Amino acid sequence: KNGVVQKRAEKLNIPFIQGVENKKTTLKAFLVENKIDSSKVAFIGNDTNDFEVMEIVGLPISPSDAHDSIKEISKIITKSNGGNGVIREVYEIIKNK
Repeated sequence: KNGVVQKRAEKLNIPFIQGVENKKTTLKAFLVENKIDSSKVAFIGNDTNDFEVMEIVGLPISPSDAHDSIKEISKIITKSNGGNGVIREVYEIIKNK
């Protein structure tokens, strides 16, 4: 529940979900409700509690200081550490693809 993350996502007009107990269940429900294929979803995770949800998305991403198990399943590992420009870096990567 980080207000900085919320403000950044809103400024960049990036949909996001934040501050939930069960990330995997919440994401699955959101995807069904919005008719979105999980292979079209990016998820930025940094710790072991993100592992299950990162396994079901098409683009798992981690900051450079993430837990090793999370970096192992990430398709993108940012140059930035968490809280130091990760969202901006990911935005630029996706925007330029």
